[in-house]
Amino acid sequence: MPRKKTAQQAGTEPSTQPVKKFKSDSSNSVKDEAVNRRSLRTRSQDENKVGGSLLTGVTKTPPKHMNEVGSSRPKRNALQVTEEKIGARETRLAVKTPSKQSILTSESQTFCPLEASVQVTPCDLSERKDKETETENLRKRKVKVSPRAEDKKARIMAAKIHHSPSSQSVEIDVNNPIASSSMKNCSVKLNSEPCLVMPAYTTAFDEEKLNGATVGQKGLPRQIPDMKQDPLFNRPVVKLISDDCVESGETFTLLTYNILAECARVQSDYSYTDNIHLGIDYRSCRIMEEIKHFDCDIVCLQEVDVDYYNKSLAKMLEMLGYDGTFLKRRGTKYPEGEATFYKTSKFRSKSHHTFCYTDLAHRDIEKVEHEDEVKNLLKCHVEREAVLLVSILTDRQSDRDIVIGNTHIAWTKFIDLALPCMQACYAMKIMDKLSNHGELPFSLCGDFNTRSTDPGYQATSEGYLNDHSIRELQKLDTIILPDGSKNSLVNLLWHAFQHPVRDIKSAYLAVQGNEPELTSVNYVMRAAVDYIWGSQLKTLAVTKVNTLHHYMPNIIYPSDHVSLQVTYSF
Repeated sequence: MPRKKTAQQAGTEPSTQPVKKFKSDSSNSVKDEAVNRRSLRTRSQDENKVGGSLLTGVTKTPPKHMNEVGSSRPKRNALQVTEEKIGARETRLAVKTPSKQSILTSESQTFCPLEASVQVTPCDLSERKDKETETENLRKRKVKVSPRAEDKKARIMAAKIHHSPSSQSVEIDVNNPIASSSMKNCSVKLNSEPCLVMPAYTTAFDEEKLNGATVGQKGLPRQIPDMKQDPLFNRPVVKLISDDCVESGETFTLLTYNILAECARVQSDYSYTDNIHLGIDYRSCRIMEEIKHFDCDIVCLQEVDVDYYNKSLAKMLEMLGYDGTFLKRRGTKYPEGEATFYKTSKFRSKSHHTFCYTDLAHRDIEKVEHEDEVKNLLKCHVEREAVLLVSILTDRQSDRDIVIGNTHIAWTKFIDLALPCMQACYAMKIMDKLSNHGELPFSLCGDFNTRSTDPGYQATSEGYLNDHSIRELQKLDTIILPDGSKNSLVNLLWHAFQHPVRDIKSAYLAVQGNEPELTSVNYVMRAAVDYIWGSQLKTLAVTKVNTLHHYMPNIIYPSDHVSLQVTYSF
């Protein structure tokens, strides 16, 4: 039977000559022992030079000395150990470096093919284990979780919030001291489906957040006060004209409210608010409580989710005696829009009209005398998703018509002041046209994303830009023309920054003498941007806005805006 070829004869024809065994002497024992103690990696590379074709048909049988229990083996000197290792190498073929699984199996006294050619010493195994442990620790250190995130996750798990499909309510573990709360739900069936209407919450506020480092949240109550002390409802009414001077049939009330759409909430930073008070269930119930409390004849809402309107909002307001319509904003980033509701006992609907400010601007751009390249640049610059919803309602008692406009003007972070100004003027032009140029009274309300010191507010109230506003808008030369020069939107589209309404008045300015100090408070805004404008209407009273000290939404306010209410007479 031919002998197996040695490592020196790898890659040639198998040799018929026997392999000579190495006879060690005392002079070479120390050197041989050092050679055989090389690292696992070096010896594996040497052995892998042997052709892999010799492995075919070879039965890998562990040697007898490999199956012996180490504890029963007699003590041997260094020379005997070296001779046994060399003998094992001559009777076995070299194999490829094993996988990690093969290394692990050698620890449990099972046979590993690597041991037939390369002796795995305890030092090698220890070194491999240390390297794996170090790699795992390094991987863990790369994934850093902030203490705030860990605390937030622990609080959420502790609260154990569940959504019950049978009652559509929020269940909170009352045995947990962190999330201890009491909650009374009131359900009303609508078309054989349960619908949550007015639950009364007394949810505990996170103690650690209350006393922690969260800016703008210190001082909030730990639970909702009762109705008489709740800031959401306890808002004084400022009257300009006594109710005795006006007949009750000639008055109506209007509410405007940006309720913070869920699609906008999840894409913004509201980490300062506890998750319990950010959920749509909690916020929706507080919003419905507020609408029911003020009981206005007309309700104009902004940032209304499409699904929320179809599945919940329209049904709940229908039970309160309202009917209405909805207009979705352009685009797909924010599937939300504006909704206008009216009490069916007070008004009946005559017609509804929808407008997009982008279409209105494109129509004006086509009329100006500019080159096609300049027109295309202007069209791209004014491209926004903002819309205007106009409803013409008829008062059932007096049979008078009134035009109600509901809008949410583009948010430009107070950087581009020209675009909100232009859209506000477009809204006024539409209201003037649908009111037959002053024959019908109208009210335009919503979120204008414009401060009272901005050119947009001045142009809305006066119908044109004064010198100061013109200079402010001309500074915004952000449009780069084809010849490389820069120009402003107000210079290129001048006639879009004016409207024909001259008797327009702000409801809060007419009653209080000033606009509310703040109507929105969050990480990116701290300003008054919500307004109610009226024409051919007498402003009787407004509901005062309380001083806002904390970021919203929070345990008290369900949105990052507050609602505004006004009482008008024809």
